[in-house]
Amino acid sequence: MAANSTLNIRLRDAFELLKEKDGVIQILKDEMAALQLELVQREEQLKNSSEQVKKLESENSQLVDRWVKLKQEEASRMNEANEFVEAALKSKQAETIQRQSSRDIQFEDATKAEKTMQCSPPTIAIKKVSLHDGEINCIQVNRDGSLIATGGNDKKLILTDARTGAVKSSLIGSLQAVMSVSFSLDGDLVMGTSNDNSVKIWSISTSRLRHTLTGHIGKVFSAKFTDTNRVISGSHDRTLKVWDLNKGYCLRTIFTLSSCNDLDLLDGEGLDLNQSTI
Repeated sequence: MAANSTLNIRLRDAFELLKEKDGVIQILKDEMAALQLELVQREEQLKNSSEQVKKLESENSQLVDRWVKLKQEEASRMNEANEFVEAALKSKQAETIQRQSSRDIQFEDATKAEKTMQCSPPTIAIKKVSLHDGEINCIQVNRDGSLIATGGNDKKLILTDARTGAVKSSLIGSLQAVMSVSFSLDGDLVMGTSNDNSVKIWSISTSRLRHTLTGHIGKVFSAKFTDTNRVISGSHDRTLKVWDLNKGYCLRTIFTLSSCNDLDLLDGEGLDLNQSTI
């Protein structure tokens, strides 16, 4: 009896151990199935990621090709603009040399019969006027000599009576320093360029801001009126822009190789122009 009882106990323990191992085996099977499912998901994600990478590489290649093409077109436009300016300069220089030669001949003929007149620049200041709160960057006198326009680091453009030195008006609107000033040909408007990337035009009679020309992405160092309805500006962003004041937008953009510090018209209508760059 005792032997049977011992065998029963051992058999029961063996069954319990077998049952416990079956449970462990089932757990391992479940974990293996989960891992296999995760592996399949990872492989699918890897496949999708590889396809996305290939797509992005293709799009990047296309973007690079487009960028190179745009740069080539921009370089071509800049070369055309430089060739145009160089041709205009050569033509104007030839005309200037011819005119100068003619003037020299006329001057020599005139001085043969007349006495030589000597002149020298003034050495003593007649009047001193304090206008701006900071440094003055530019000055311009209108065509009849009655007004003086100055622009400074205090963001103001000030009109002064040339005879008395009295301030006629202080024109505001620029967000940064005024770098150049210019009067219109009819004397009704005054223009100022600024480090805030804009060109502003005021009415002299009302002292009101008439136009704000925006489009440059760099400091605007110079601008000139070609007539009462058209302006040419030069900027640190390496462009010259032609503006229509009636419509209020840019008619043409000319690309240069370097920053434009100053510009001047080679003719009265602004068909040819010269620029100073760095």
